[in-house]
Amino acid sequence: LVVGACEHIVKFFQEKKFHTDHRDDFQQLKHHLNVKLGSRDFVYTLFNNVVIAYDYCQPFCSAATSLREVIDRVKSVSQVGELDCVRTANKYINEVRGIFRGATISSAEGAAERVQVLKRSGIAEIDIREGVSSPSTFSVSFSVRGAADLEVALEGPDDADEATDPEIDRIRMSREDIQEHKRQLTFCLEADANDTELREFRDRLVVLEKVADFSFLLGRKGHPQFQASRELISLSESKEQLNARLHDLHAALVQWEEGIKRIRGEDRRLTAWSNKEIMVLVSLLTQMGTTSPLVQSVLTRFQSNGVSNDSDIASGGQVQSPTPEQARAKCLVHYLQVLSNFTHIGASAPQVDWEQVLHSLQHLPDAVQRDDPDVAPRHGLERGLDLVVALVQSVLGVETMDNACKDKNQFVHSVASNDKYRAVVAANSLGEHRDRQLTMQRLLVCSESVVDEDVDLFFERVGRYPAVSFFVLDVDKLSRAVRERLTAQQEQIHSLLAHGDVHYFYCDAPAVVTFPWIRQGTLPDLARPSSLVLPQLPVIRAFVGEAGIGKSYAIRKILEHKERVLPLVINDELRRSEVMSALNALQENDGEALDLKASLYAPLPLLNDILFELLVCGALRDPSTGGVFSLSNRSPTWTLCVECPSTYTVDKQQLEPQDLLQCVLPALALVAKAEQPLNVVPFEIDDMEREVCKYLLALETTSPDGVSHIDREYPEDESGKVRCFTECEEEVQNDDKCRRIIEKALTDHAPNTEKRKTKYHLRQWLRSVHRRFRFFTCSPHYLYASANRSGVFGSTLALQMLREADNLRARDIWSEAQFPHVYLVYDEQPMDTEEGRKMVPMCAVPMTFETEALDHPDYRELKTVTQGGLRELQERVREAAAKGSAITRWDRLLAWALGLKPEDVATCLAEHGFVLDGDNCLKLILFHDRRMVGEPVVLEGETGVGKTFVMEMYCKLINLRLTNNRDVEWCPCMRSRLHNWLKVTLRSDMELQPPLAEFAALCSALDNEDLPTPELQEIWRAMLLRAEDTSAEKKAELQTSFLAQLRSWATLPLLESEPFARSLDLRRSVAELANFSVDCIEALLSLKRKSLFHKILVHPGVDCRQIEAFLAPIIDLAKRTGEDVTFVVFFDEMNTGKTLGLFKELMVDRTMNGVLLPTNIFFTAAINPYTKPSNVASAAAPEDANQPVVNRKLYFVHELPTMLQELVWKISNPTLASLQEFVLRKIDLFDLSDPETGRDVNLVGVLRQAFCDLIIACHRFFTEHYGESAVSNRDIQRAFRAIDFFFSFLKGRPEQRLNGAVRLAIALVYYFRLPEEAAGGSDGGDRREFEDCMDQVLPPHADVGEGAPFKTYVQEQLDAFVNHDNFEIPPGIALNQAIKENTFAMVVCFCMKMAVGIVGAPGSSKTLSFHLLRGNLRGDHSPKPFCRQFPILDPFIYQCSEFTTSAEIESVILRAEERERQYELSGSRSRVMVFIDEAGLPNEQKMELKVLHTPLDEGKVAFCAISNAQFDDANRNRMLVVSRSVTSLLDLVVLAKGCLGIRGDEGGRVLSQMVHGICRAYLNITKDPTFGSLFHYRDLIHVCRSINRNTPPGTQPRITVQSLLCALEENLNGLPRDIFRQLVAIVFKCVDEEMQRLGQAFPEPEETDFRTELEVLRDALLQEDSPDRDQKTDVELRRRFLLVIDPSDDHSGVRLMDSRGLLPPKAATDGEVGTHVLVMSQFDEDGSDIQCAALISKFTFWMERGDTVLLINTGRIHGALYDVLNQHYRRMTASDGNGEKVYANVTVGSQTYACSVHPRHMR
Repeated sequence: LVVGACEHIVKFFQEKKFHTDHRDDFQQLKHHLNVKLGSRDFVYTLFNNVVIAYDYCQPFCSAATSLREVIDRVKSVSQVGELDCVRTANKYINEVRGIFRGATISSAEGAAERVQVLKRSGIAEIDIREGVSSPSTFSVSFSVRGAADLEVALEGPDDADEATDPEIDRIRMSREDIQEHKRQLTFCLEADANDTELREFRDRLVVLEKVADFSFLLGRKGHPQFQASRELISLSESKEQLNARLHDLHAALVQWEEGIKRIRGEDRRLTAWSNKEIMVLVSLLTQMGTTSPLVQSVLTRFQSNGVSNDSDIASGGQVQSPTPEQARAKCLVHYLQVLSNFTHIGASAPQVDWEQVLHSLQHLPDAVQRDDPDVAPRHGLERGLDLVVALVQSVLGVETMDNACKDKNQFVHSVASNDKYRAVVAANSLGEHRDRQLTMQRLLVCSESVVDEDVDLFFERVGRYPAVSFFVLDVDKLSRAVRERLTAQQEQIHSLLAHGDVHYFYCDAPAVVTFPWIRQGTLPDLARPSSLVLPQLPVIRAFVGEAGIGKSYAIRKILEHKERVLPLVINDELRRSEVMSALNALQENDGEALDLKASLYAPLPLLNDILFELLVCGALRDPSTGGVFSLSNRSPTWTLCVECPSTYTVDKQQLEPQDLLQCVLPALALVAKAEQPLNVVPFEIDDMEREVCKYLLALETTSPDGVSHIDREYPEDESGKVRCFTECEEEVQNDDKCRRIIEKALTDHAPNTEKRKTKYHLRQWLRSVHRRFRFFTCSPHYLYASANRSGVFGSTLALQMLREADNLRARDIWSEAQFPHVYLVYDEQPMDTEEGRKMVPMCAVPMTFETEALDHPDYRELKTVTQGGLRELQERVREAAAKGSAITRWDRLLAWALGLKPEDVATCLAEHGFVLDGDNCLKLILFHDRRMVGEPVVLEGETGVGKTFVMEMYCKLINLRLTNNRDVEWCPCMRSRLHNWLKVTLRSDMELQPPLAEFAALCSALDNEDLPTPELQEIWRAMLLRAEDTSAEKKAELQTSFLAQLRSWATLPLLESEPFARSLDLRRSVAELANFSVDCIEALLSLKRKSLFHKILVHPGVDCRQIEAFLAPIIDLAKRTGEDVTFVVFFDEMNTGKTLGLFKELMVDRTMNGVLLPTNIFFTAAINPYTKPSNVASAAAPEDANQPVVNRKLYFVHELPTMLQELVWKISNPTLASLQEFVLRKIDLFDLSDPETGRDVNLVGVLRQAFCDLIIACHRFFTEHYGESAVSNRDIQRAFRAIDFFFSFLKGRPEQRLNGAVRLAIALVYYFRLPEEAAGGSDGGDRREFEDCMDQVLPPHADVGEGAPFKTYVQEQLDAFVNHDNFEIPPGIALNQAIKENTFAMVVCFCMKMAVGIVGAPGSSKTLSFHLLRGNLRGDHSPKPFCRQFPILDPFIYQCSEFTTSAEIESVILRAEERERQYELSGSRSRVMVFIDEAGLPNEQKMELKVLHTPLDEGKVAFCAISNAQFDDANRNRMLVVSRSVTSLLDLVVLAKGCLGIRGDEGGRVLSQMVHGICRAYLNITKDPTFGSLFHYRDLIHVCRSINRNTPPGTQPRITVQSLLCALEENLNGLPRDIFRQLVAIVFKCVDEEMQRLGQAFPEPEETDFRTELEVLRDALLQEDSPDRDQKTDVELRRRFLLVIDPSDDHSGVRLMDSRGLLPPKAATDGEVGTHVLVMSQFDEDGSDIQCAALISKFTFWMERGDTVLLINTGRIHGALYDVLNQHYRRMTASDGNGEKVYANVTVGSQTYACSVHPRHMR
């Protein structure tokens, strides 16, 4: 089957010999293409299929010696049925060949091939979206199949299915990719006639970009045809054709600008409209009836709602949607009204009526007819502009010129930001027409978005209207270029005879006077109100005050009688278009209102500008789209309610309401009076409040005998019911008395709620109390106790309930002071009763965490009154234990609290691996308490305390009843539903026909709802056969009924059934239908349920739009399912993003964009502790790379809004007692499988208490030395997984392996992350202290090794794991402690799919260890037998830089997870490992690495990240960490010997002592402040390699005075001459001291032995390696690149090197061979990303050719060249089979490229 159907891919593998001679080449190509292909979806998917096909095709691609060998090979291929990958690779064999060829060709060849592909199938797409508020884009797409789908892409597919066909999937190049391709073309061009084609195509791309840029320019200029258009251009067009397009665009721009200038000359009123506003008018007048997206988007706002009018009301009083013509007229009204308001000086502008506009539109074509028959009529754009002029003159008449004022004045003012609007009003009152209303055309509000055209148009109005005053706000916010344009306009208008007065306002900045004629203005007292003419405004209500005092509640009460309220919520971003849409939706009647709510994080400056334009100027405009909204000049009757945000700074000032409004929304303060909610709407008393007050009054009221009413006995009435506290019911009917009762209860019993005392928290507290007080109404237990006069039963419980309700309001609820040691759990009725679904508390049982808690004086009475419940709990636990049940006390308590069965709770927890201890039980119960009163939960705590997992578990528990409850119509219990349908159908059929014995048996079998799927399919087949025996119609009827039922089930909201539902609608023949229906059973039962727990990781890159898109399907699902299902939404790391305003609206107001949310959504969140900015700066200070810390308590978070702060529960790591309980419980549930015997081995009774003590000791150690965040429950989980791995890996008896596994797990999880020595002055413990702690807690076991301490055993295992016998180690690499630990941790984590982070100084073998793994973990083809037991490593490598983005990292991880999934499906031995290099380079404040949280938690693939600095706590907590700090002298000696090529004691004692002296000298140098932190391990490594390189091959290295001095001069230089002499003296002194121990001397070098700097440079640059040395084998002995430190400012050192002949001749051009120089400016603005990318492109091109490259001041691109500078190369066979290609990764921006390296460039 494989050979016959997939012969092409098999032949391809055979040709390439990928399964035989070139097996290693395939692995290298695979690693290379993982990086190179990036996120190119189709190509990467195709390559993925090739990777999977490689394993399938292995038996057919190499010669076999016998038939048996062939059979064995075929049998070794698992999952042979999974051939889709092989078929796909075979189908696209030409593309596969192109992919692999492109992996080994040079940049020039690759660029040439890309040109050919682009010419054949390339399409440029220019998507202009200026008119619809979207960004315009320019991209190029092409097909890997060539020109096959060019026509489809240009014209569109014929049917919808073809559009998604992967065969026509196209690769899209962004604009950045196009720039990179242009650079590659530029650097690949040489002075050769053969390159004419490349040069011509490069020029074609340049012209194409100009076409795109000019199209975008036309869009910004407002040309109607370039607002919402999409242009497709084939790349086969010639340069001349593209230039013709460019010429047409130039002509279009000139035509548009001249047309605009012409009509403004004809009617000066048109200067009041911007170019884009005129563009909208032209489009509305010329493109009606077309499919123009711009016209459609404009008219949509007016077709649903418009200005009310009698003609709009049809019979029945319903508002009818206007016709398109009416909508156009109503839209034009706004533009014309704005124009009318501006041009009517000193008088109120008349109201523009939309019917008048509609009438004018009907006669408009006649108005533009030319009287002169000799003048040709205008068409197209010119005609549209004429229509605009005609419309204005038809509706508003011809304007009379008013140039009475002949003066020209310009004034400058400096005001505070809050006073700028008052200042404008005051300046307006100084003019001749002081009664004139302000209009927005008279204002120029400056910002960074203002461009030259805006300034020019504004000053054109200034010159055209000399009788009007104009105002320029926020001049200081203009960019430098636009400010220069402003200055030029100031000078230009001064040259006019007259112009309008201009006032320039500088806000919070000194005024700048640029010309003598600009005077310092004088304004009236801004504290006194100035005369202000306002437009006709709606009723405005503005509410101010602190957060939580009831502003939203007051507005809701005021507007509750309105027919329609439009919400407008402004959270973290504000768009003018959204405000205008809300205003357009308002009808002018008394039944409508606009509820505007601004959050604390709203853009208040922009909001103030909008309010000022709307409420003072009477209109609002959107400069980006040309949209306009104008208030009607008739008195509007709608209402505007504004909720003023509360700010931290303003609230503390204790200002009056109006002053508070002036501080926050000064524009609104001009037109509205501030109100406070307490003075408007008092706290509402409803049934719930009266019920609570009744019990509170009963608690406080006592009878004459001193018994509280709540403790009295109450008789039954005639109906047999007991009515309690009847004497209190009448008293609580008075609202004011209820408020007094509540106030007193808060003071006496709720200190946590009292200190907040906001309406929100007061109502939440009342809900909590009410939920508990229902106990007295519904509990038979309480009535029984009352009848028996059990003392103070009722009052004791009531006081405890009040205490609990208040504890829910405490922030530090888990602290020692606030911890509710006793908490009542209310047993729920069974869920199968109607009452059980009402969450009615039945029996109070105290949940205690300390045995002496109930003996405390505060709880003694509670112990007495609840002893019945305690006895019942203990009895049930004993009964369960007697029956062998594993149900614990916590399982039963949690089941009581949630209304579930204890058995179901225990089963659910066990399935998900959740350990329920006392701490977790309390969290779950308190979460439930919050949810039941409708209050969200925000958990604050250090990373790793269990915030996410416990919340996810709570979601599963509260929805546990969804498992098999088919009575609920939306419950997705498919197996139960299918059983029931088959049973009912079969029985009904048996009633109609004589029953057969076998069918009676089938019916009985269906009584078992656990039947496996194959048996259900057999039953259905039997039913079909029985129906077929009756008649064909009967069978068809049965099939139709079954498919109809399947379609009905497929619509269940909680079922992921979209593909399944689509398959049911496909047409099939009668013969196919029977088999299809049988297959549907398996498909139906395999459908997954939609998750009820939804988590989103918040980070700075997440905006409000993404949050809303995330919530939209959840809200829709919640509405469809109803109240019985609860959706838990979890915002992880909520305070790291910029969307806190939206989170406040969601969680406190329970609305999204003002729309109420379903009540069955429970919002939860997790936050990290907030740190003051000063503390963050100190925590982020750079660390000593030689002494990395174990953890850093560093969080870049925002401070929460006040209302969200009140929802926070601060939790910390569990106490040691709780931790011990958790570990013991985890041990009890942990089973090990012995691979040798097949039996299970349980830790219970073997190492149970010892292992528990060991874990507790580890956590205590880290907590005491490094803080709570240094360890978490994740470490415990990792320890158990590591024990499982090591138990299977180690050899020996089970007890011996178990003891060893425990020690190695502790070492891997805790020990390796510690430093060798504690940092100077630090209290942190080091490894030696930890070793002592471990030896005390867990003494050496006899099975492990008599007298072997913890360190000894771990070191023995490391030495046995990583050695030359187990791993192939290249020459020049030493197996020091760093490599052993790094390699050991990487291999173990790779096998366990766990994350590991390697932290250490440069040169500590981090990257080298990973490359060792790549070369050794190759499955059956590993060079050593030891490595063949491990999976094949398939690495996905990403090189970080300061430009790294979270999207790029996420793309790598997603591709890796997809590859891993395919490996698992195919049964391959290969496994993926994501490798993130230099993870410390991305900017921490941008939180680009936060995207790692989810994949690290899920653990779908193995993961390794390396960094020079410690990871932040959030990432470190999610991975194992191996830290390398100060290395011991012994380890340095091992390192140096390895670099010298010495194994063990080779070389004799003399050489060993010399090496010892060099290493001791290195330690002295690194500690000497004279040398600072200049040198690292890598320098010592290259000193030793330099000595080894100069040793003839095959001989032992010799260290002489000359060889040592030369090595020091080449590797430890770069110092002033005298300092370098000191360094040399230290080294030779240490070596001499070591030689003295042998009775020998090592002389110091003579003066003549030293070389000059130029001599060192000459030897390093021009000296060749020994010809006998194999560069392919001795890859680790290559020379380093040269770093020259030139202290001069004019690059004198470079000129000196050139003059002395140290450099090859310079190349005249970039394309010539020679020495090339890359120089970067020292100015930051000259180092843009594009310039850096261009330099990197040049460097990679020259590196490919082997040219000498001189980098000058290029520090900003060194991070991109990390692998090149560190000489991390990969070798592959060339595509033609001749020779090898060498590659290195280069990072450009956020992309990583594998670039070819010439052998000359490798030194």
